Amino acid sequence: MTWARRLLWLVAGALLLAAAVVVVQALSPTALPELTPLEAVHRRSEFRGEPMRIVGTVAGPVVADESTLRFGVADELVTVNVQFTGSNPSPLTEGRVVVVEGIWEGEVFAAHDIRFQEPPSR
Repeated sequence: MTWARRLLWLVAGALLLAAAVVVVQALSPTALPELTPLEAVHRRSEFRGEPMRIVGTVAGPVVADESTLRFGVADELVTVNVQFTGSNPSPLTEGRVVVVEGIWEGEVFAAHDIRFQEPPSR
């Protein structure tokens, strides 16, 4: 076997291994579910104490005190009350699409991470 053929087999094997890693990670049960506010409310008891993500739009008012933000994350039917403790992710404005990650604590979603998402193109 020539040097070039060995190199080709090595590269092909590395690509196959990389593809397998991506597939395994995508199918991993540790991936957090991303739910709409309506889905999150309906499945609240299923995820009690388990981390999840809620994707929706910021519904006001956004209330900030010393270390906590309180706001809603909404879809067309439901608004989830969110409490976020951490650095203020600026600008957190009404109508902005967000992904909040956290857990349910009673009727409030306790978020520990907020990311902004571009709204879907129409």
